[in-house]
Amino acid sequence: MRIVFDTNVFIAAALQGGFAQDLIELANKEVITIITSQAILDELQEKLRTKFHLSEKQVAFVIDKIREISVI
Repeated sequence: MRIVFDTNVFIAAALQGGFAQDLIELANKEVITIITSQAILDELQEKLRTKFHLSEKQVAFVIDKIREISVI
């Protein structure tokens, strides 16, 4: 199954866990395929920095992990 997540799902997985994190784990296990775009990653990066005040290192970690398990 191929799924497109919006920025809010990625934020929830990174900051809250729960169901959104479960979906990330399914992608990590290759049960589902996450489809994303550079525009979504750019928005995510900006929101994590400005709204949630994550450090550059934390933001890079989240973006890198998403890139590893997603098709862009």
